[in-house]
Amino acid sequence: MEEKTKELIKKRITLCLVYNDYNVAWVTTDENAETIDVEETLKMIKENSEKYEEQMRNEKN
Repeated sequence: MEEKTKELIKKRITLCLVYNDYNVAWVTTDENAETIDVEETLKMIKENSEKYEEQMRNEKN
């Protein structure tokens, strides 16, 4: 029974990182919710942070 329960709770988890109401990154774990692709996540944060900064500059003008 315990093994069956463990199988049922294995799930992929997706987290949304938000900064000042701006979606910076989606972080998704592997299917067992044990690891994340840190390199891909950091790349996404960098790209979206640059977009956020550009958006803020455009709003000031």
